[in-house]
Amino acid sequence: MTRPAAVCAAAVPLSARAPAIGASAAPTPRIDLRVLVLDDKGPATAAITAELKDSGTPCTTVDLGPRLAGRTPRGPR
Repeated sequence: MTRPAAVCAAAVPLSARAPAIGASAAPTPRIDLRVLVLDDKGPATAAITAELKDSGTPCTTVDLGPRLAGRTPRGPR
């Protein structure tokens, strides 16, 4: 193989992998999520909700107080 042929043979695979000039990368897909916080009026729930709000993470809080009123907590069965 002559030297110019070897240079061309080496350049073809490189040019096939190189991005075109001016081509932009595909945009990163965005996933919008919302956190559901079940509020039992405990201190941990308040801390988690505050941290989510401080970081700008959208969240929905569901108050479990009326649903749990008068019930005794059950452990594992």
